[in-house]
Amino acid sequence: MIAKGKLPTTDYPNLAAVLKMFLEPYRETPDYPKLASIGIAGPRRGNSVKITNAHWPEFDITEVEKELGFDALYVLNDFEATGYGITVMTRNMYTEVTNVPAVPGAPKILIGAGTGLGEAVITKSGPDGKYIVCLLYTSPSPRDLSTSRMPSSACKKKKKKK
Repeated sequence: MIAKGKLPTTDYPNLAAVLKMFLEPYRETPDYPKLASIGIAGPRRGNSVKITNAHWPEFDITEVEKELGFDALYVLNDFEATGYGITVMTRNMYTEVTNVPAVPGAPKILIGAGTGLGEAVITKSGPDGKYIVCLLYTSPSPRDLSTSRMPSSACKKKKKKK
């Protein structure tokens, strides 16, 4: 299913409510998703997420999955989601800002201002050549300088299972 719409956060009490409204036309159809992925501006700690630029309370990913009937809900930092989006862009979707030719397969750098300054490295990893987005430091939100916004999804070495 591919759908888009515009639903102001101020009209809804939480993420689950806005997703329910957005998905309502698909509720009893084969197009209703069982898996969903969403990019969120704000920190994620384990299964708990607090959206930086909405009045909504912190939410638990598992509770939203259950409420919406998803098999899985993947919550990414919004800048991480942007990084993965870049990996599927075609030439007609962007404008080059330098005359330096791109090197196929080379790492990419993503920098952008939002509620903080986002920085990421996008590179291929492993023998399968899948992309990985490694968030660097995301500066604190200007709304709350005491809160670090270092995402929990920042690149970490995964421990091998024995």
